[in-house]
Amino acid sequence: MTEKYYKNRVRNRACKVGDWVLRKNEASKQESLGKLGPNWEGPYQVVEAQRNGSYILATVTGKQLPRTWNMNNLRRGSTITIIQDKTDTTIKQG
Repeated sequence: MTEKYYKNRVRNRACKVGDWVLRKNEASKQESLGKLGPNWEGPYQVVEAQRNGSYILATVTGKQLPRTWNMNNLRRGSTITIIQDKTDTTIKQG
């Protein structure tokens, strides 16, 4: 009974190749910017989806990240717009 209740309410969180995602800042073990620092970094594009729910990501410029990332540490970007200027790349999430 409880198993059926749980399975009816759990949400599938999967990404497809080509989707844009944000990566959790604390999972990447980058330098902490304190309490008011950003919680998410990115965007990154999903290059390959593996069987166990992990993903290989690439930056906006196409450079692949050195390790795989689990969906627990990723968040799908619903609407991510990338505006590339000659001097800077600006990323807006809306």
